[in-house]
Amino acid sequence: MDTIFRSPLRSTLLGLLLVVPLLVFVEPAAWDAAFWRFAVRWLHVLSAILLIGLLWYANLMLMPAMPRLPEDSRPAVAKVLGPNLTLWMRWSGLVVAASGLLLAALEGYLWQALVLGAAEGFAVPRHAAIGLGMWLALFMIANLWLYVWPHQRRALGLAGAKGDSDARARAARRALQGSRLNLALSLPMIFLMVAAQNLF
Repeated sequence: MDTIFRSPLRSTLLGLLLVVPLLVFVEPAAWDAAFWRFAVRWLHVLSAILLIGLLWYANLMLMPAMPRLPEDSRPAVAKVLGPNLTLWMRWSGLVVAASGLLLAALEGYLWQALVLGAAEGFAVPRHAAIGLGMWLALFMIANLWLYVWPHQRRALGLAGAKGDSDARARAARRALQGSRLNLALSLPMIFLMVAAQNLF
C-alpha cells in the first residue's frame, strides 16, 4: 500500500480504478450518447478542478510564501516548483478547453454560446452566461500559454531564455501579473458556468 501512496501517478490510477465499480450503477440501456456526454462533462470538471486548484494554490499559497523563504532557497524552489506547476496548469487548461467545447457541441449549444446568445436574439440567458464563461476561460488559458509561461521561462532562465537580473525581475513581475489576472477572472468565470447550469 505504501508504494501506491508514494507516487501521485499511482494514487491517481487507484482513484480511477475505484471509479470502475461505480459503472455497475449505470444501466446497460444508459450506455448511449447521454453517458458519453456525462463522461466528457466528468473529464471537464476534473481538469477544471486541477487547473483552478493549481491557479489558486500558486497565487494564494506559493507566491505569497516565497518572500518568507530564506533567500538562498528561493531560486531552487522557483526552479523546481514553477515549471512543474505551469506544466500541469497549461495542459489541464487545454483539456478544460477541449472538453468544454466538445461538451457544448454534444449538448447542441456550442454556436449559441460562442456568440453569447446573439443567434437567438439574446432570448436564452443560459447561452449568454455559459458563452461569456467560455470566453473568459479561453482567454485565461491563452493568457497562461502566451503570456504567463513565456515570462516565467525568462524569469527562471529556462530553455535558453537568459537575461540580466533586471530583465528577469521584469519577466517575473509580468508572469505574476498575468497569473493574478487569471486568479481574478476565475471567480466570474466559475460564477457564470455555475449560473448557466443552475439559474437559467
